[in-house]
Amino acid sequence: MNTTERRTIVCLLACAIAAPGASVFENPHALSVELRRIETSIKEGHRQEVHDTLPLAWVVHSEGTDYPIRTAELKSQLESKDDAAAEAWIEQVASQLEGAQPEIESKRTDDAPRAALNRILSGREFAAVRPPSPWERFKAWLQNWIGSLLARLFGYLGPSTGRFIWGLGSVAVVFLALWLYRTLRTETRPALSGASAQTQSVRTWEQWVSAAREALAQGDFRAAAHAAYWAGVARLQDERLLPADTTLTPREYLRLVPDNRKTHDSFAALTSGLERFWYANRPATSADVQELFGSMEALGCRPD
Repeated sequence: MNTTERRTIVCLLACAIAAPGASVFENPHALSVELRRIETSIKEGHRQEVHDTLPLAWVVHSEGTDYPIRTAELKSQLESKDDAAAEAWIEQVASQLEGAQPEIESKRTDDAPRAALNRILSGREFAAVRPPSPWERFKAWLQNWIGSLLARLFGYLGPSTGRFIWGLGSVAVVFLALWLYRTLRTETRPALSGASAQTQSVRTWEQWVSAAREALAQGDFRAAAHAAYWAGVARLQDERLLPADTTLTPREYLRLVPDNRKTHDSFAALTSGLERFWYANRPATSADVQELFGSMEALGCRPD
């Protein structure tokens, strides 16, 4: 093998392992601060910059345990230019983390910090969170080993390597990025069978409709939007159009709704209302809620 061939192989390997890693935070508060910064950047119109700098995951370190939070869903929302959904996702996660920190600090027993954080991270929005598997740990070790090897070999590479080699390296990076993206989306999708059926909502759609109308009568428009959304979910579950699984996120439910214009558009309106008025806590009016009720009734939520 001549010098040019060796340089070619080294360059390709270097490009193949160039992938974003994970950002580590010492406590929930540190990550919540970062999420608020990201939320502000999106509102200021820096969506692409946020997307390009997102790591594969954030890792919250507490009491010797690492809790990974993957960013695949947020990246997908940014790629589709759905700022409202992205801000709602950030608001949901940041609020949970901000609620965890005071509870951790207020406890004095040794087991309290971990118990508080475990309770927060066991919520529905963190359903896809899990520690890295043995295979993932092995891949990380292999990446680090190859990286250190190439760091020593790069001393033999000169500027005359050529555009052709770097072109091949760029192609390798693109294919690797696509593979990582598809892999992470597959891993973060919750299962729709087995144990998930045990999490079926205990409320019927009629009960959710009643709760929505009661909240509207009391002037609690935020709660009315929340109940109207879940009335739609429960109704579609009764009709076997959605799985009986309450661990899915609103956007995952929306992707599973059949491609029927009336059904999909009505449920999309309820999803948007939930994200804007419940998760993002934006001001709602009686007219907003009445519009959501129209979408709810279009799905068949009309109690006798």
